[in-house]
Amino acid sequence: MSGETARNMFEGIWAEADRRHREMKDSHGALFELFEAYRQLDADERTDVDGLLAERLDSDIETFRFDAVALIQEFRIQSAAPDLVRLEERLQREDTPGARFERAKVLRVLRILETRS
Repeated sequence: MSGETARNMFEGIWAEADRRHREMKDSHGALFELFEAYRQLDADERTDVDGLLAERLDSDIETFRFDAVALIQEFRIQSAAPDLVRLEERLQREDTPGARFERAKVLRVLRILETRS
């Protein structure tokens, strides 16, 4: 499967899992589907999907960022570290109610990634 195809496939899985689990009021259930879908990717496909995750860190949609951070943490995606740093800096400047909590999570994931490098 080409990188673009893997990326498009993963975006479709993400959207469908998010939709279904929102209807069931089980937002964390979507994460388990995403974890399983990511596990099934080969190395080249993962590289392309990793790019999608990095892009989602820059989203204004908090749920996109939440899922992306969770995947990055679960699979220890080192290539996302610079994007996590940018997100942490952005959250440091925000005054939204959840920004400090999201920032704390991003910092935890960065520490996890640092211990692996």
